[in-house]
Amino acid sequence: MPGMPPCGYIARTNFSFAGEVNQGAGYVRFMQVDKMLMPASATGEITPAWIFSELSRSFAHPLLGIDLKSGSFNRPHTTGWFVDQDFIARKSTASSVVIQGVKAGENPELTTMWTVLGYPPVSVAMPVWVKGADQQLPRMLRRDTETGVSPLCDKVVRLADKVFSYKQGMGSNRYLHWELLYNLRGTGMMQVLEPVEKEVFSRTAPYLQRWRESGTIDLKESKLLYQELDEYLESKYQEYFML
Repeated sequence: MPGMPPCGYIARTNFSFAGEVNQGAGYVRFMQVDKMLMPASATGEITPAWIFSELSRSFAHPLLGIDLKSGSFNRPHTTGWFVDQDFIARKSTASSVVIQGVKAGENPELTTMWTVLGYPPVSVAMPVWVKGADQQLPRMLRRDTETGVSPLCDKVVRLADKVFSYKQGMGSNRYLHWELLYNLRGTGMMQVLEPVEKEVFSRTAPYLQRWRESGTIDLKESKLLYQELDEYLESKYQEYFML
């Protein structure tokens, strides 16, 4: 197809390919993204779920040649702490979003925005659609009039504060309590939330399939789905984290 990138994707971070060499930021993160996208593109693995699990929550560092998920950086091998430097998922990451478009001939209203609100390792993807958005959106994503933040964002911020809880001295906020996110027991925040996100994708799939077959989004059904996912996420954050 004319204009398509040769490998099927374009990867960018905070530096400019057309700007001054070695200026800007994000070189190490670009190295990791490009390293992962190349084989995934060739094998057709790239999906919204893959992007969130493999990119947004990657803790591999190509310059250091390490991957925190290897288990070598957890107890009893280490203290379970590490420095948050140049991983794709960073303390400053405010969200992760994937816009899943439609095929030729499909109704554009079926375009789905999968949204991971807040620090991705302790958040979960939620689907939203433009159609009906002026009347309904997931309650977990909407700003609460009393607190000023969305329910999901509030829970994610609280968990992220625990992950970055060391606050003694200048620059201490860069210390990451990796053991809380991921550990050899499988009880890390990121680990217990992984199947929750998979369930969100699983519950959403039949709705999308029906809408593709009918050619339009049923607003009554999307409202029911939002309510179902709201209740599901709320119950899981309460069960796992008492939030």
